[in-house]
Amino acid sequence: MLFVQEMGGFVFHWVASFFIANKLVGEKTQKGRLHSLKDFYEKYPKHLSKGEIQKIRGAVQSAWFENKLDGSFKSESLAAQAFSDAINPISIEYGIEIGANIGYEALSNAYFLSDAVTSYSADSIDYQDYAFARVVGNRTAYVHTHGSPGGGYDDEHFSGHVQNFEGWNGGDIGFSQKFQINGYMASPSGRLYKFDYNGFKLAKSIPSREFITEVGR
Repeated sequence: MLFVQEMGGFVFHWVASFFIANKLVGEKTQKGRLHSLKDFYEKYPKHLSKGEIQKIRGAVQSAWFENKLDGSFKSESLAAQAFSDAINPISIEYGIEIGANIGYEALSNAYFLSDAVTSYSADSIDYQDYAFARVVGNRTAYVHTHGSPGGGYDDEHFSGHVQNFEGWNGGDIGFSQKFQINGYMASPSGRLYKFDYNGFKLAKSIPSREFITEVGR
């Protein structure tokens, strides 16, 4: 799930430059670092100790390098799968959602992951936290985990489903609607699902649930 406030009162400071990295060919720009411990610990509920947050940040960064998540991928789904394989076990262990943006760079004809983002919550990632994670090229999708089973939301499903393209329920589907990008969700059972935003947009009147597929199946 993703956190969303009412549209009328939601002010999202969209800064385009956050999503455009000054990348030279062959240069790796993503470090796999979650945002500063101080900022996150002051912003979010104190259900995790500072020591636990430090462990999470260390685990994510180690997994990032061990699994070469700072490299390029041949497709959007391969980038999402690599993220899921490396980061979902950490998400399940600590019971929090973790996500990242996915971007496509035409120059290299490749996809890249942004740094990881989290709100250290069992059932949400604040929309605004994604704004601080740069992506190489143009953002085409986002990927996130659903933490451990029973973490507080519908573990195996995207949140925010709607009956047609004009509907709005926020959540995971709402994030794709708001930013016109595909969505990927790694579930507690280890499965990876995709929401095809473009197909949903073209269909107009078909429920969003019809555009969910399991990656690799």
